[in-house]
Amino acid sequence: MAGACMAINAIAVGAALAADTSAQWPESWRKDYRRFETYIQARATYWQPSMLAIRPSGEVDQGVMIYEERTQHLTLDVYQAGEVMLGLAVKPSTNLLKGRNIPVGTYAAVLRSASGIGYQHHSPMVWFSVSDVPDAESGRMKREVAMIPPPGEGEAIWPNERMLLFVGFNILPRHFSNELQLENNKVSPAIVLRLDDQGSIHRSALANPVLEKFLCWRVYHDGRLIDQSAAGNVLTYTPPAGVGGYVVMLVVEGPRGPMPVSNIMQYPLFPGAGGHYAIVPPDGDGDGLPDFLDADPISPTMKSPPAWRRAFEDDLINPAADKALVALWRRWAYDINGDPDRFRKERGIVGGKLGVR
Repeated sequence: MAGACMAINAIAVGAALAADTSAQWPESWRKDYRRFETYIQARATYWQPSMLAIRPSGEVDQGVMIYEERTQHLTLDVYQAGEVMLGLAVKPSTNLLKGRNIPVGTYAAVLRSASGIGYQHHSPMVWFSVSDVPDAESGRMKREVAMIPPPGEGEAIWPNERMLLFVGFNILPRHFSNELQLENNKVSPAIVLRLDDQGSIHRSALANPVLEKFLCWRVYHDGRLIDQSAAGNVLTYTPPAGVGGYVVMLVVEGPRGPMPVSNIMQYPLFPGAGGHYAIVPPDGDGDGLPDFLDADPISPTMKSPPAWRRAFEDDLINPAADKALVALWRRWAYDINGDPDRFRKERGIVGGKLGVR
């Protein structure tokens, strides 16, 4: 039933009602959807808005009032190409640029608070650019922030407001955001997506085959929606875009927008051996840098600094390496090298072995 899945351009203009199939869903999905929408309405009524803005100098302005203690704090999550590249503790005076080499580029940012009930984000999410501009005082170039419109509308980009709301919905009560990598604990029946080492998605069929016709893919590549095709009876899926960062889930289309009915899988794809792709790329000398970036892949470098930090040592990076690959590796190096077993477990990766330690 391909009509249950919206075309990508329909998302961009907000034509969600045209794809609504909820009247034919099982009662359990309808109940879960109503609970999700009730949560969204309650958030809009009672949850503190962030009033988030970032000044040209990098100073962070926000309006969330929270009592700082061990179990309560604010974090500014900064996204680049669809992935969190920085989690910055927000204090009374916080500057995004001070003491940090934030690369030139386009970013999204959202405030997230921790409390006894779990992490919740605060709307709105904002978008900004970082660029080099002349400094009138010194005559040198300096980094400057400019607030910009989102690069796409609604769910056509990642992150987006509705899916961040579903992450928050899935967290309550007292769950963690990374649990959604492995299972969706708010929807029944739910589907479990699993990865193999080359980045293909695998799943089992639903026990009730009639429900398969309502399933749609939501696949984001480097923060852009690239596939929203019908997913019914598709038990193995290989992303079409190659190297990059991915967010993959299965959704059903409801009257106010989609609802994920699977875990939300986030992972990178790197060049692998033999022309294949790899979630964890080969590292022949075991120095913590994948072979495609290593300036000296034959002789291991010294084991200091720690493996994940070597990604940020420019003299260890092959100067001929693709800059987009360098940026992709740097966004994921801490997760992969910092705790590779956890990285693997959180994504349910099956087959093969870790290539970087």
